[in-house]
Amino acid sequence: MTAAHDAALASATERILNPPAGTTWTAPAGAVVAVRTPHATFIHAAGDRVPATADRPATPMTTSTVHDLASVTKAVTTTAIMRLVSDGTVGLDDDVREYVPAFAHPATVRQLLLHRAGLWEWWPLYVTARDRAAAHAELDSLPARYPADSGRHYSDLGFMLLGRVVEAASGTGLPDAVDRLVASPMGLTSLGFGPREDADIAASSYGDVTERRMLATSQPYPVPYTDADMDRWRDGLVVGAAGDCNTHHALEGVSGHAGLFAAVPDLLTFAHALSTGEHGLASREVTDVFFADGPDQGQALGWRTQTLRIDGDRHAFLYHPGFTGTTVGFVPGRGVAVVVATNRLVTEGEPAPNDELLQIVAGALAAPGTSNSARYA
Repeated sequence: MTAAHDAALASATERILNPPAGTTWTAPAGAVVAVRTPHATFIHAAGDRVPATADRPATPMTTSTVHDLASVTKAVTTTAIMRLVSDGTVGLDDDVREYVPAFAHPATVRQLLLHRAGLWEWWPLYVTARDRAAAHAELDSLPARYPADSGRHYSDLGFMLLGRVVEAASGTGLPDAVDRLVASPMGLTSLGFGPREDADIAASSYGDVTERRMLATSQPYPVPYTDADMDRWRDGLVVGAAGDCNTHHALEGVSGHAGLFAAVPDLLTFAHALSTGEHGLASREVTDVFFADGPDQGQALGWRTQTLRIDGDRHAFLYHPGFTGTTVGFVPGRGVAVVVATNRLVTEGEPAPNDELLQIVAGALAAPGTSNSARYA
């Protein structure tokens, strides 16, 4: 990458915060975008990590701002599983009940990573559960929604289970396992579960407004509760606690599907290591399995897959978005990593879709001045 690419990345950051007329979403409060290649690293921050309130001025976003990763936590859980598979501790076709005996259904580690275990996509465990034990007991007894292997149904619940697989296989709590398997080998000093009290941390949402709406409307998933059945909703800006309600209200801030925080430079290191195989994450044979498309187009083991165009050439691209506005991606074997971190939910209007934010940044990887730089198949 060249200085022209750096200018394109800076322009992409500004486009996120100042979208063109006709855009159907409103800009997030702030953004950090970063790209690393074998030859250079570029990172830009703009906007506010915490917007102004009646009694407090806005605080600016910086390149070291810590972000609520939301479902990017799943990518870290996947990496922990990949390491455990590589050292022979876990098998992809192991029944999850070998690690979580109380779980009611047959399901393999592979099915959970592919979102093909037939589980509910989401369930508000926090309505009745106030701690991890109660939440896990409800999850373990919850009936399946679909026949196993009948198709891909993206599931938070599956990655809650995978976090527990990591705990059982590691013989330690998930925070310690993530540190030992992922953070420490890569030197990711900012990566960790909340709640967080970092001085430089981004607001992630206005209270629990999204999940209140999900219960009130029973959309997009039909559940037997309304927002009135929950008595612990948060109001105001959420800063330093997981935006995900199951993680915050029921799972004590720690889960395999959400709850991690990190700064963009560490996320870039994480994605670059996956791209290059550095830090001894896993054997080549295992990474080849994890990074290949499964039976459903666009889904590898734990990762979404698309096609990315870089300087005119097309490459396989693995990535994972998080609901709060952070996305991490990489090109296997090429030393190319991309991170987009925004507080997209901190807006009065329609939040920006993660894939659109990623595509804006991916445009900076194209030859400067070209268009249609990224294609999502």
